[in-house]
Order: sequence, then C-alpha cells, then structure tokens
Amino acid sequence: MTPSSMIHGLVLVLLSIAALCMPRLVVASEGYTVEVCNVGKGGLSFSVDGKFLHMSGGICPYDGRKFKAFLSTVDPAVRVIKLKVDGGNGPGAMAVGKLIREGGFDTFVDARTDVCASACTHLFAAGNKRFYVGARDGLFHVSYGKGGSGLGYHYPNASHTNADTAETDRYFESKIVPYLQNMLPAEAAQTVANLMSGNRTTKMTWLGAKQAHASGIATSLDLPE
Repeated sequence: MTPSSMIHGLVLVLLSIAALCMPRLVVASEGYTVEVCNVGKGGLSFSVDGKFLHMSGGICPYDGRKFKAFLSTVDPAVRVIKLKVDGGNGPGAMAVGKLIREGGFDTFVDARTDVCASACTHLFAAGNKRFYVGARDGLFHVSYGKGGSGLGYHYPNASHTNADTAETDRYFESKIVPYLQNMLPAEAAQTVANLMSGNRTTKMTWLGAKQAHASGIATSLDLPE
C-alpha cells in the first residue's frame, strides 16, 4: 500500500467516525431540527398511567400531528398532562400547546423529580390549570444536571452558536410573545417573557415556587387531585 493510499484510507475512517457521531452532536448543539427528528432522534413520547397523560422526551417540529392522533385514543376522563420534557423545537411545542389548550387539559410539573425546560415551558403554559409541585423558592441559574429542576427558561436559540440574532428576536416578538399572551394571564406572560429575554446563555433560569404562583405562571403548588 502506498503512502497516499494509506492517507486516503485514514481520511475515510475519520469521516466515517464523524458521521456516526453527528446525530448526537446535532441534538446537543443545534436542537431538535427536522433533520435530527427525521432520523429518529428526539420526538415526544406519550403514555397514559391512571389519571395522568405522560409526555416525555424532546419536541420535534411535527409532534403536534402525533399528539393529535394520540389524543383520539385517550379516555376523556384523563385531564392532566404530566410533563418531563427536556425542550426541543419551539414551533412544534406551540403546536402541541394549542392542542392542550383546545382540549381543556391541565398541566403538571413535579420539580422534585422532573425537568420541563426551554420549549417545554410552552407546553406548561397551555394548561387550563397549571400545577407546579416541589420547586424551591427563588431563581436558580444553572445548567442541566447541575441542580436545576422544574421549569427552566432561556432565550430561544441561546445554545446555538450560529443562530441569527436578528431572526431570533423577530421570532421571539412575533411568535413566542403572542403565544404567551394567549395562554397566560398578562402578568404571567410578561414574567415568562422577561425570564426568557433575560437569559441569553446556555444555562437555564429555573423558576421558584413562590414566583411561579404569585405571577400566575402556576395556578397551584399542590398535587392535582
């Protein structure tokens, strides 16, 4: 084997390794894009256990369609959606959120054990009643896995190194803010907008119990009945 063919073979091996690693890296650094979701990475999972409809995973762009189909199989007596969602695609989250509100569902986050961060907070906002249990008091600005739990907020695309800032600002003002205003009382919508716009970092601002309830983001700090 000649030196040139050896180099060519090494390049091919390195490219193959990079290709194998790519899906996980895209999920970590660029969110749940259409490309990632199309290869089976991300996407919400739904199940029913007793009185709760459980929603977990990460949000893909077309999860609204999947959720609508799932709802046709759910007993109408199930009225509370328990959220354990890392985040994901913002427009996809708002599509699911509109279905939550149209169906008159309540939302529930148990901060003692679960995370509802980034785009997941759009799902929580859509609840007719919004139960937030077990959160500490005060705001905490830390990363995933570093003590954060419950409702976590940041500005859209804050973790995307190549994000277009002007485009993100337009998206925030034209899509997210009106969505929040439709879903939440005025003070709660403004509080969420402030939490998001005030954190343009890769970390999350985790919401405390008292502020969530006082602002109307949460309607109850007790477990759903």
